[in-house]
Amino acid sequence: MVKKYKGKTWVRSLRARLVAYFLILSLLIVALAGYLAFFGARRALEQSVFDRLSVVAGLEEDQLRRWVEDQRREVVFLASLPELQTQTRVLLEEPPALGRDAAYRRLSELLSSTIELKTGLEEVFILSIHGGKIIVSTHQHHEGDYRIRDSFFLQGRITTYVQNVYPSPLEFKPTLTIATPLVAPGGEVQGVLAANLNLEELDLLVQSVGLGESGETYLVDKYNDFVSGTRFGREQFPRGVHTEGIDAAVDGRDGTGLYPNYEGVQVLGVYRWIDDLDLALLVEISQREAFEPARRIARLIIGVGLALALLLTAGTVILAHQISRPIRQISEAALQVAIGNLDASAPVVTRDEIGVLARSFNEMTRRLRALYKDLKQEIAEHRLAKEELETKNAELERFTYTVSHDLKSPLVTIKGFLGMLEKDALAGNRDRMRSDVERIRNAAGTMNRLLDELLELSRVGRQVNPPEEVSLDELAREAVELLAGDIDERGVEVVIAPNLPTVAGDRVRLLEVVQNLVVNAVKFMGEQTSPRIEIGVRQDGHRDVIFVSDNGIGVDPRYREKIFGLFERLDAQVDGTGVGLALVKRIVELHEGQIWVESAGKGQGSTFCFTLAAQPKEPAS
Repeated sequence: MVKKYKGKTWVRSLRARLVAYFLILSLLIVALAGYLAFFGARRALEQSVFDRLSVVAGLEEDQLRRWVEDQRREVVFLASLPELQTQTRVLLEEPPALGRDAAYRRLSELLSSTIELKTGLEEVFILSIHGGKIIVSTHQHHEGDYRIRDSFFLQGRITTYVQNVYPSPLEFKPTLTIATPLVAPGGEVQGVLAANLNLEELDLLVQSVGLGESGETYLVDKYNDFVSGTRFGREQFPRGVHTEGIDAAVDGRDGTGLYPNYEGVQVLGVYRWIDDLDLALLVEISQREAFEPARRIARLIIGVGLALALLLTAGTVILAHQISRPIRQISEAALQVAIGNLDASAPVVTRDEIGVLARSFNEMTRRLRALYKDLKQEIAEHRLAKEELETKNAELERFTYTVSHDLKSPLVTIKGFLGMLEKDALAGNRDRMRSDVERIRNAAGTMNRLLDELLELSRVGRQVNPPEEVSLDELAREAVELLAGDIDERGVEVVIAPNLPTVAGDRVRLLEVVQNLVVNAVKFMGEQTSPRIEIGVRQDGHRDVIFVSDNGIGVDPRYREKIFGLFERLDAQVDGTGVGLALVKRIVELHEGQIWVESAGKGQGSTFCFTLAAQPKEPAS
């Protein structure tokens, strides 16, 4: 009924509807303005970014050509050195001259020093004019290789030649080689000087600055391989790299576009094919970064619009609120009281009739709260007292009956044998007297054990040790060690499962639990030829269930609850007082846990299971 009333109030409230319609209209206008601003700015930015990328691409293309030309001049200059020509002639002279080894060493030193000074050259080597054999190289492992089929060797015998980027058969990576003939003083071509350019430096050369965080420039050869494999990781693109921009440039087309790059990132890109170098040049920047100014403008417009819309809405709400606030507040307070919230009150904001109504309403709710509190407390106290009294009476009745019954048995025994002792003493029968005394002593011992265990049972719940972290593995081993005599005497095998958990509780009492359960298992093995006890834990939902299992005489399903009662003994022939399992149950319940027994029946063994809470309850005062 209350929810229905609230719904009708909303529909009929002119103030609420006006505020809602005004707010919705304002949000639509702000969203439309932000949308138009973003796409307008995006179109303008797109053209601006393409223009900037095109300028960068043009500059990088010119820089590439100048760099290759500079390296070509370096190779030609090196080939013209008299020292290099002389030592080459000695090295290639047939038959071999005496200074051939010295010439090889001198050429190696000359080429190595050139590599150190000229970072644009990765490898410099000399090939014989006949056969294209590499006779000297800065990469000595290439010496002895033949390059007779390579274009740079065939053309380099005639003139200075630049072999554009190609996959090297020796290095298995993109290579650019410049070759020039080595001409003897007489004009005879005696060999070819070749140099593989350092494409890592070429890649560094085209890494532009001024393109933001995501902007990058890179080169791809006609086989769709990055010129700098170490920069991009060639193993990631075993069949070449393919994007809209790369494929268009490798096809010989220049242009611009919006497309995903080799990493799948959406970019704005400018691509060009440098025909005289057989290279594709790409300059790209992520769309996210490029269009960020447009997003900032849209966010600014939306933010300002939302702020203005909220201010106007707030003004509308305040004006309407001032008119209807007092009656609405009393109405809301009455609704809260109707659903049971007696703490609700109506603020007194005026001194007119509405103010009098609010004060009267608040006085009524105050008296209702006091009455309800007193009544609730009285009912709770009566219920608690009744439950406690019923529990105590039941416990007292059971305890009195059990104790009187079990203590009466040894007293009857003592009384009977005292009479017999008197008769035997008068008759002078000393053997019978000793037997009578022994029976009286055994009965007194039984009574003493009963009293000790009853005292221990009464202490549980009144004396609780501070809770601590208890290792069940250590606890189980300690209990078995304490009972080693009985266990060994009956030949029982005890298995303690690995990885038992750690629990929080009263260590002394928990040791009594495990010890009593193990004692109970040993006692009730029956005629089992291979007695066995297992201490372990299993998962039951989100809780650990600790168990002590045996293969003894088992428990009849009819007595699964009865065995936890005080002085309950299912087999009178087995030594015991019947207090042990009652003590175990009391300790487990003080730890806010549960204990039960599982057994398939007589002769099928039994498993005593129990759970524990985080820590034991404090004893009742």
